[in-house]
Amino acid sequence: MLTKKYKATVALTISMVGCLFTYPYHANFWGGLIYSGFLAAMIGGLADWFAITALFRKPLGIAYRTEVIPRNRQRIFNEMIVFVSKDLLNPLNIMNVVQQYDTSEMVIKYLEENDGQTKVKILAQQISTALLHNVDGQAIGALVESVVKDGAKNINLIPVLQTSLIWSIEHHYDETIVNFILDELIWIIREEEMKKNLTFLIEKAKEEYEGSSKRRQIASMVFAISSDRLAAMAQKEIIKYLEALHASDHKLRVQLKRSLKGMVVTLDANLSFQELIKYYQEKIISEKLNIGEKVSAYIHTILQPVAKDKSLATQSHIDKFIDEKVVELKKSNRVQAIVDTKIKAYLEIFITEQHDMIVKIMQERLNEFSNEALINFIENRVGDDLQMIRINGSLIGGLVGMLLYVITYLAERVWC
Repeated sequence: MLTKKYKATVALTISMVGCLFTYPYHANFWGGLIYSGFLAAMIGGLADWFAITALFRKPLGIAYRTEVIPRNRQRIFNEMIVFVSKDLLNPLNIMNVVQQYDTSEMVIKYLEENDGQTKVKILAQQISTALLHNVDGQAIGALVESVVKDGAKNINLIPVLQTSLIWSIEHHYDETIVNFILDELIWIIREEEMKKNLTFLIEKAKEEYEGSSKRRQIASMVFAISSDRLAAMAQKEIIKYLEALHASDHKLRVQLKRSLKGMVVTLDANLSFQELIKYYQEKIISEKLNIGEKVSAYIHTILQPVAKDKSLATQSHIDKFIDEKVVELKKSNRVQAIVDTKIKAYLEIFITEQHDMIVKIMQERLNEFSNEALINFIENRVGDDLQMIRINGSLIGGLVGMLLYVITYLAERVWC
């Protein structure tokens, strides 16, 4: 089959040969008419050949304004990239096309017609198996502990503590708090250890009181009461007083509640108390909040039997889950609408984030072309159309040449 380039060359050759052989007869009308047609066809064909060849190469070795495409390749590439990335394939245009389709319907069609449901199950099984065998419990535990500790350090406990205490006072839980404190103090005072401490303090007080004074020593001997008995009496009186404080109308209890409320209200302005809370908060977080090992042990306990029984991890549970979700997708229009919305939202995010990849891919692909490869690439795709310009140039040129000859011939006869 003859190529367009071959036909264009044949047309130009015929016009050149015809011009050569008809020249001796150009003096008469018919000879001049045919000669003018061949001459114009040859000129038109040569001009188009020169122009088309100048796009890619140097016709007849002429370098001026030739090799247009190789010389301007980078500018052409840049314009192509701008057109494709910003006009043809910008995110908005792509999403306008995507919005015209129901992606949930496409998903259902894939699942039904392409054995997609089985493929999804296989993929899910492979992913779950890989995850199970590559889970690092210690790393996850350390990460969880780090996140929890960082988060706990940033928590301001003062507003929470203040709000809780104010709420407790407003709902009369301050009575419970005071009673709890009193009960604890009574329990502490009743302890035998407290009695021993009181006895020791009384003994020390006696020694300091008597000192080297003879009269004080004599008075102590006259009114002798053992330190142990004094301690028991003091212990009894303290307990009696603390029990009396359980009465809600006790003067000291009322004063204590008033002081407690005042302290709670001004907690946010008490810098020393805030520093104390912050100190204990950091101390507890750093020393007591050690959850990394527990998380790691829990993950190991959960995953160990699952990893041993692959069918449990991949076949039964995952397959059942996928089957249920596919049935739900097919039957529920609401689920289909949700799937369609989510897919389009994810696509928009992905396309927007990865749009620069279009530019990068195009640049890398275009840079792979050498000048010769670029010329061959273009000629293979538009070469026939370009050669038709040569053929049409010869044909149109020949017809125009013959028309001009007729007009000139008639004009000469009329005016002469």
